[in-house]
Amino acid sequence: MERITLSHGQRSRLAGCFALGVSIGGFFDGILLHQVLQWHHLLSGIGDRGLTYGSR
Repeated sequence: MERITLSHGQRSRLAGCFALGVSIGGFFDGILLHQVLQWHHLLSGIGDRGLTYGSR
């Protein structure tokens, strides 16, 4: 199997694309889901739903 070598410019571009992808993912999670749609606990509250509603 051949080893792929990247030039300095290609490595820089790859690192930039990775950073851009992470920042877009953070924007999507932080701004859109939490602030706009207010889905703060979309999946974290599934397991304890019976405890909060049926405990009284």
